[in-house]
Order: sequence, then C-alpha cells, then structure tokens
Amino acid sequence: MLRILEKPLIDVIHNYDVVLIPMNINSSWSSGIRYEVALNFPYVREKESTTNYCDKRYYGTIYTIECEGKTFCMCYMYKTKYKKHGDSDTVDYDALEKCLHEVCRHYSKKKICLPMIGCSQFDGNGNRERIERIVDDTLKDIDADVFVYEQRDYKLEMFHEIAKLHKLLKNKEINGKEYIKRRSDVEWRRRYGIFRKMPENYTYIPRKGEVN
Repeated sequence: MLRILEKPLIDVIHNYDVVLIPMNINSSWSSGIRYEVALNFPYVREKESTTNYCDKRYYGTIYTIECEGKTFCMCYMYKTKYKKHGDSDTVDYDALEKCLHEVCRHYSKKKICLPMIGCSQFDGNGNRERIERIVDDTLKDIDADVFVYEQRDYKLEMFHEIAKLHKLLKNKEINGKEYIKRRSDVEWRRRYGIFRKMPENYTYIPRKGEVN
C-alpha cells in the first residue's frame, strides 16, 4: 500500500527498513534530505563518495548502503543544475522509473520511505504531476510511505537559530549563561544532527567578545 504523509521524513526515518535518497552523479550531499541524512548518518555519505564521480552509467540505477539497521538506497535520477539561478527541470524521468522498479524488485517485502522524489529544488525540480504518476504506477503494490513536504535547507535553519540567539543576547533578553546553554544545543544539532544524544558536559565555547 502506498501512503502519502505530509511531514519531514527525517523525523521518523527510524520507522523504516529502506530509505530512498534522490541522487545525481556528482555525489552532492549539500542540501535537502541528502544533507540531513549525511549529517545524521555520516557513514552513508562516506560510502557513497567511493562511487565513480560523474559516471553517467549510474543514471537509472540504485546503490545501496547498510547503516544502523537500515538500507539507504541511492537513486540516481536527476542531473546537476549548473545555472546558479532558475527553475529548470533536471529530472531524468526514465532514470527515475528505472530506479523505482529496481527498488520494487529488491525490496518489495520491506517497509520503504521516500520523499516525493525529484520534486524539490534540491533534487531536480521536476514536474510534480508526472512524478506522482511514476511513483503511483511503480510503488502501488508495495509497503511505502511517500513524504510530501518542502525539503528544508538545514544549514540555513541553524544559521537563523544562531542569529536569533545573538539578537536575544544583544537585546539583553537572555544573559551570557543562558546564551551559551542554548547555543550549545544548537551547535550540537548543527554538527551531529538530531539523533545523537548531546553529552552532559558538552559546552559551546564562545569566540572572544561574543559574550560580555
């Protein structure tokens, strides 16, 4: 059964056996769900980086990595957008369909999750209706949850959290001790993600002049 869920995939990723990750052939992990997976499961990024860089033969194939009891399935299905700006569609729809068929062939008995793959600005900026048809047609007979949400720029979110703390400190709405306490929490999540527990003795060390 194919289900549609409207919430961030990363928050419930531990509920699944197989996680589909949209990929290009440049081993880019800089944004969207890929960045959050790399941050929380660094072995996945490390292992994927051993693949052949920019090998066009990867399009339409999957590369699987076992990590923490889950199978992370790299789906090579979109091309790099070389223009800094613009909203061009770089999804290879044939490659996407081939990837999903491979997933079904190997993991039809597993519990699968994926973002609405290819629709985000971070993974091809593809045509939503066309992608939905491909996903529906290929995954309709397996146990899969499709997460429909706006993939976030996690690094930018952390930057905004830090800026907010700076403003609270500057306006004297919190003192230095409270700032360091809150900043320690943000820094830990920024560096290590949301699943690894922060040690009790972990403390952010402010730069000179940052806290008076």
